[in-house]
Amino acid sequence: MAFVEPYKPRAKIAEVENAVHIEIPLRPKDFMAWLAWSLLTAFLLLAWSALVAIAFQLTKASPQEKPPLLFTALFITVWLLITVLLSMAWCQMTFGREIITVTSQELTFWQQPFGQRRRFHLAEVKNLRVLEDAFAIFANPMRFW
Repeated sequence: MAFVEPYKPRAKIAEVENAVHIEIPLRPKDFMAWLAWSLLTAFLLLAWSALVAIAFQLTKASPQEKPPLLFTALFITVWLLITVLLSMAWCQMTFGREIITVTSQELTFWQQPFGQRRRFHLAEVKNLRVLEDAFAIFANPMRFW
């Protein structure tokens, strides 16, 4: 009977100048979850482009055919915000990395490209846990409920 080989870890661990440097990619293990987010983001970008084109055409329409300016501006703004937020989530999922640095004095978390750096005194860190599948909810949304 053959032994089962463990899967290759996704994290890169290195010691740099009296510090442990851990780099973890944030992309999900499930390719289909990434593909679904990619298609959703592409659809929203195309829909927003179409909305901008329609809004540009409406500026040339007669005053009787134009929708109210407030409605048009609000509608395009909401679509833009949704598209930007989901595009940022896709970029974080595709290119993002969580960088953890542990020195003798502090523990530092940093999510690239959009996260902020969080620093903690190592003496005050207690009950530290590792979440193996941070993006598992994207792979199977029904598990969330």
